[in-house]
Amino acid sequence: MENNKPEWLRKAEEEQAKFSETKFGKMTDGEIAQCNALENHKEQYPELHEQYREKALDAGWRNPEVQSPLGVKGGTKTASYRLESGYFQSEKWKQSQSKGGKTSGDNNVKSGHFDNIRKDAIKASHAHVTCPKCGNTGSVRNIKPIHFDNCIYPKMLEIISNYIKPEEELSIVKLSKDIAKDLNISSIGRVQTALKRNFLEPGVKPSRYQKWKLKQS
Repeated sequence: MENNKPEWLRKAEEEQAKFSETKFGKMTDGEIAQCNALENHKEQYPELHEQYREKALDAGWRNPEVQSPLGVKGGTKTASYRLESGYFQSEKWKQSQSKGGKTSGDNNVKSGHFDNIRKDAIKASHAHVTCPKCGNTGSVRNIKPIHFDNCIYPKMLEIISNYIKPEEELSIVKLSKDIAKDLNISSIGRVQTALKRNFLEPGVKPSRYQKWKLKQS
């Protein structure tokens, strides 16, 4: 008898069996009536329905105090399962990671995303800024590493009088070494540049090598 069923009937029964396994197929008459009542309420009172919906979202999905613990719990559970099952060592995982990286890379190149990032990075690195501590101005990539929080000008201002007196003329090389040692800085050239820019000027006394003295304020 089963073999004599028409094709359309067999397909209908197959679709019915699939639907019965879904969450909708397993709903009771009471649950279906509740869903229908909710839809009717939505159609009759759309504004009130939207208020209830927004209130529910604020209390649940939009509430970080609720979602954060759920996300951590769910993510930890998934990661633990995959780790224990050996999924991260499987070929399926390796292929998915390799495919995702290649696809993203190709898309970024074709769309011009990489070119746009490069242009923005070059533009940002060449922007000019001024150090608030010493007043030196230059491009971000040159100023930021040794100025702002890393600027040595305030410390040098405090100790410069310990190494050179007014009208005294000294070798800038020796002076730079002494101050660099005091500040625990390995770059003598950095100290020397700061001395020339902010503190010293060429001396006037005859000397075989150039001497430097404090700037006249």
